[in-house]
Amino acid sequence: ANLVEAKLSTLPSITNVGIGNKLGQPEVRIKVDRETAAERGVTLSNVSGFVTSYMRAVNTKNQFVDFDKKVPIVVRLPASARGSLTSIEQLMVGGVQLPELVTTSDGVGASEIRRIDQKKIVTIFADLRANALEVAVNDVQRAISQVAPPSGIDVQVAGENEEMDKSVR
Repeated sequence: ANLVEAKLSTLPSITNVGIGNKLGQPEVRIKVDRETAAERGVTLSNVSGFVTSYMRAVNTKNQFVDFDKKVPIVVRLPASARGSLTSIEQLMVGGVQLPELVTTSDGVGASEIRRIDQKKIVTIFADLRANALEVAVNDVQRAISQVAPPSGIDVQVAGENEEMDKSVR
């Protein structure tokens, strides 16, 4: 999407090019090596549950009793450790250190995910300059034809162009 946005930003027939899906919060991406985990006797759900528990919290069945007050005991990593990739890599799952089972990377998650017919979409918006719609659509189609999308990705021109096509039929 960033490559298409950059390409469209150079066109003289359109302006205010931008991506509709904004990036959200930083996140740590964890990819489990299923083969290694299976060899070590650790299931995917063990890894997922363990990491989730330490990041969000584990509600224990125990309670702290202070006279007439009962307070549930919740266990989780301190806030400073939950934001650290290093602390996540020090965790152990089923007696195996997490880095032996997973690869981790920093990333940024989407603040929202848009879908049409259950398929994720990324919208790139643009406004017309003084040119005719047909000129702009031709420019956009020519520009995106020069960007080879990854396998499984479909690029379409929609909006006013789509409405104009419907009205002509």
